Amino acid sequence: MKNYAVIIKERLKNTPKSFWIFLAIMLVGVFLRTYNFHAWLDFENDQSRDAILASDVLTGKTAWPLLGPTMRGSQDAMDSLFHLGPIYYYFQIISGKIFGNYPDKLAYPDLLFSILTIPLFYIFMKRIFSVNLSLALTGLFSVSFFAVEYSRFAWNPNSLPFFSLLFLLALYEFLLHREKTAWGWVAALGVASGVGLQLHIITALLFGTVSFLVSVYLLKKNWRVWKKIILVFAVVFVLNFPQLYSELHTGFSNSKIFAYSITHNGASGNDQSNLAQKIGLDLNCHMENNAYILSSFGSNSCLFSYGIAARKIFHYKYQQVKKTWSEISQPDVAISLIVGFIFSLAGYFFLAYRAWKEQDERKKIFLRLISLYIAVSFLLMLPLAEKFIEARYFIQVFFVPFLLLGFLADFLMRKFSQKAIPAIVILFAALAYFNLSSLASAAKDLRIETKSDVHFAILGEMELMVKYMINDADSQKEIYLVGDKPYRAHFFQPFFYLARKSGVNVISVGESSQPIAAGNVLFYLTDESRGKETTLGGYAVESRKVFGQVAIYKLRGI
Repeated sequence: MKNYAVIIKERLKNTPKSFWIFLAIMLVGVFLRTYNFHAWLDFENDQSRDAILASDVLTGKTAWPLLGPTMRGSQDAMDSLFHLGPIYYYFQIISGKIFGNYPDKLAYPDLLFSILTIPLFYIFMKRIFSVNLSLALTGLFSVSFFAVEYSRFAWNPNSLPFFSLLFLLALYEFLLHREKTAWGWVAALGVASGVGLQLHIITALLFGTVSFLVSVYLLKKNWRVWKKIILVFAVVFVLNFPQLYSELHTGFSNSKIFAYSITHNGASGNDQSNLAQKIGLDLNCHMENNAYILSSFGSNSCLFSYGIAARKIFHYKYQQVKKTWSEISQPDVAISLIVGFIFSLAGYFFLAYRAWKEQDERKKIFLRLISLYIAVSFLLMLPLAEKFIEARYFIQVFFVPFLLLGFLADFLMRKFSQKAIPAIVILFAALAYFNLSSLASAAKDLRIETKSDVHFAILGEMELMVKYMINDADSQKEIYLVGDKPYRAHFFQPFFYLARKSGVNVISVGESSQPIAAGNVLFYLTDESRGKETTLGGYAVESRKVFGQVAIYKLRGI
């Protein structure tokens, strides 16, 4: 027994400090992603729609789907949208079978991949930077408001950080070892590609384009690599077989919808932007998202602030510049815009410079691969910059601002040696503070159960609302939902899912022709600021209960 104790003590003593630092980073990252996961889960229309589908499969009502979530904007009619592959649904169904059929359990795959992204991120950064700098960047990523936010609910793009890093790391191994690439990395590339193709249309095009270009390069350099390339495609084929099967049995109807969306929506007469404008919008979104992902400053949607500032400055006479600038920005916002612009400009310069001047051949290969990946992503976003401006459309390049920050810190260390360490520590500490402050602010609203409104729907808060309605529905098995249209539209589907768990059916009166019998109970949803009233929509008000920002009126059919 003593021998084992001595051995363990020796191993602990010889364990490098970097391991314990990384372990602490992991524990913090896991805590931020899992704390109150059930009650604070974001559960809106998309999530409830997917949960209903997964639940129907789990209860045997429907078969496993052959197609996945739809792509908005691919068609005009909701029943003719382009579908992604079904693997996202498969993740949810498998999780439901293991852990249970409930929204938080169905979101476990997104949570798991978000946690696994932390060690993968560290491995990724170590390919370029020192251990200490890689740990610092990983620590900042673990507390990133952006990363934590997208880990705490179920959505098909949310697992892309993991599969984007796995894709690049596996492709790098291919470029490095070619026909001698380990079979594990070959399989990893196939899995990352096969899953990435199904999680979002942008990554389907991005992974596909980058893989094709690298494959052509590898075959040109050494044709013997073809066997392993074939295996990658075989794994992709297996993972995408359900949708391929569906296409063969539906006359490629889904592919035709996608082709139509590309040829019509992307080049419609309504699109008046020229190439220069699109490049400007694309650059603007990338710079804003670099700042938002790294510091939580800004918005999760592009505000096109740089474009506004440029137009104000260059389209007006000099004496008007000061006046017009004050109209669009406060000093703190102006400073953040300037710092963000300089950061992105300098960061991309360092990336390009290191990709072509790096002395270490292994790092040069990796940096050139990353540069190709970023360039293709930028080009793919050109036609989408005006329509798809939310931060989630940049989730496949989430690592870029951290990479640019790493280049900046590395440059300062090379230039000023140890003298730069205090400045770098302060910079990283400030960024971590900004992110943690944003997380604390979001947690405050969630803790006091006031987050849900027409923009958010939080599972724990909605459970309370549904429980109240069921208990006050006079044993009715049908709950009639009326109210302000934004509230009814936003909450109906989550309510429908949760009430169905208790054997109660929720009916939106605004969308149903079913008559309401005299004496039946209805519930009216509106803003909590609305005062007490005796009648609403022609119905008598019996009671009113407030849930944070939402008020629910109990009505009686007349």
